Amino acid sequence: MLAAIGQPRLMALYEQLFGIYGITVAQVLLTRADLSNRRRYLNARNTLAALIDNRTIPIINENDTVARKKSV
Repeated sequence: MLAAIGQPRLMALYEQLFGIYGITVAQVLLTRADLSNRRRYLNARNTLAALIDNRTIPIINENDTVARKKSV
């Protein structure tokens, strides 16, 4: 629940700060499964490359609201 509230606030702060310099940011939410599966990894890689090619800084964050957490 806290991640769902915090992520939009964090992105708003990034947009505000980078916006001072005319830089666009984009949030990319990933999970371990996105990087473990070859097809999903390639999709993520292609998305990141397209963002960078379009002069947008990707802000990468674990998709905390759906990521499975291990008990400590």
